Amino acid sequence: MSHDIHLDLHGLLLLKVVAPESRLVNLIQTRLGRLVVSNPALQPDFVVRAVDRLQGLKADDRLPLQMIPDGEDRHWCAGLQKSGKPQVLVCPGPPTELRYVPKHTSMGRLWWVLLIMLRRLLMRTGAMLCHGAVLARNGHGLVIAGHRGQGKTSLTLRLLREGWDYLAEDKFILSDGSAHAFEQQIRLRPYHAALLAERSPLRTQLEKMERRRTQLLPLLQPALRLIPGEFADRVRNRLDRSISVRMEQLDGSGLFMEQIPVRDVVLLRYDPDPPRETNAAHGASAFSQLQGLAFSELHALDDLFDYYANSDSQDLANLALANLRAARFRCLNPRCAEDWQFLEEVR
Repeated sequence: MSHDIHLDLHGLLLLKVVAPESRLVNLIQTRLGRLVVSNPALQPDFVVRAVDRLQGLKADDRLPLQMIPDGEDRHWCAGLQKSGKPQVLVCPGPPTELRYVPKHTSMGRLWWVLLIMLRRLLMRTGAMLCHGAVLARNGHGLVIAGHRGQGKTSLTLRLLREGWDYLAEDKFILSDGSAHAFEQQIRLRPYHAALLAERSPLRTQLEKMERRRTQLLPLLQPALRLIPGEFADRVRNRLDRSISVRMEQLDGSGLFMEQIPVRDVVLLRYDPDPPRETNAAHGASAFSQLQGLAFSELHALDDLFDYYANSDSQDLANLALANLRAARFRCLNPRCAEDWQFLEEVR
């Protein structure tokens, strides 16, 4: 039987995973290994526990996310159930408890609901779970935010090769004006190969993936036109694979940061002529909108909790402004060479 795992979210929350199975241990060590602690002194705010089955609860197959009241009038959240049998449930507590059926198919669902609950609990402390990259130079943090696919990873790789320090590439925690580490991986796709060193093993692997995709996709296109759209999209996504690596595997002379004060926030936009600078109120509003789009599924559960618990979740714009009041906001068009000169000011 495995031992309990404790994760400390930088003094904001303490998470306890009770006797996790090997698949969950691997998930935690791979994604959140930086947060694992031993022998914590405080009681957990959030508990994750495996159960053989979730009895006495019925779920609606048509709804991927729903609330179910139990006999004690406490509210359960059924997350992504299958055949009317919930595989992941959340009991608000305190402490908040997440119960799951340990099956291979439940790991992805468990991770999704875990993010939902951590985000909500962090907001109660005045912090935010954010989508974006965070790098640093000379003790000052730079947050890069934008829609998916707008170039956060490409910009991160470029700055790492120039010696910038690294904190996050996809998710991080924002609290009291500072960015804190969360996930420890960087996800690379084949088009990132050109940003890596020529003899890098990662570059070779990504180029091999791209060659495979370009060779197979033309051959499969005729067949993909004849099959249902959802299945065809699944095949295309399978060919458009990515790899997750740790920062230590990348080129660069920077440090691996756990926390850094945020001085600058870059909002990636492809507008022909985006405003170069903006004030804190407008910048925080734009930043919060990007977070809302990145975590749109999480917003759905927030609405459910607020409805059933007769409460209101914190406004993202005000929360972002409170945490980034001292930061400078800047819009950057990744395709505009003049915009890159802004980075010289950060250094």
